[in-house]
Amino acid sequence: MFIKSLTIKNFRCFGKGTDEKGTAINFNNGLTAFIGRNGSGKTAILEALNFLIGSDYLPTRIKEKDFNSDAKEIKDEIVIEGETEKPFFATLDVRSSTNQLETIIIPCNKIKITIKRREKPEKVLDDPFVINKYVLPIVGDIDESIFEEDKKARKASRISQIKEGYTVFYKLKDGQERNAKVISYQLTYNPNRLTKCPKSYYLSKDRDDDVSGNYSLIAKILTDLHWKYKKKQTGGENTIS
Repeated sequence: MFIKSLTIKNFRCFGKGTDEKGTAINFNNGLTAFIGRNGSGKTAILEALNFLIGSDYLPTRIKEKDFNSDAKEIKDEIVIEGETEKPFFATLDVRSSTNQLETIIIPCNKIKITIKRREKPEKVLDDPFVINKYVLPIVGDIDESIFEEDKKARKASRISQIKEGYTVFYKLKDGQERNAKVISYQLTYNPNRLTKCPKSYYLSKDRDDDVSGNYSLIAKILTDLHWKYKKKQTGGENTIS
């Protein structure tokens, strides 16, 4: 599973773009390397990918300087969107059009983040930014072969987009079709409800000190253990003392 394309808007050196949709970057399957001058956006691309599929708590990572210099208005927002090569799956509890509670597996192929400045704090400790991270379902008819066998959950057979979110169609065992409305907030990124979703571990310069510190601590412990439990030759055999 890998990200095949990335769209960045108003994030650091990436502005709105000529069409107001940001900058689109396509990746090839395999090893990808970024080469360019300082300030050309190499780190911004890596950070954007990490925000999408990493495990960092975003409110502690986002700063005002992350906004592009031209994104000065309250209405200007950072948009980061990644599209996957193959679908991943969200498992949601929904209520059907016949008022039945159902668990449905929904195939998705995009992860999206929007970040905007908070106009005014509603609470004393509110974060200065409003951050939304969610997954986007595949719209249209769904090929049943993409699903793994799971008898407990319904599988989406067709998905259409509506103003409030999406309408998900699925079939019962007898072939009858039912549908359920999925509101946008239900698609909030939640790793516990996602399967086959890409993940990343990003070793940034901010973690250099932590890593070197941990390595230093481990080295000290190993050195200490070596002196306490060093091997001694006794009668041709190795023993620990």
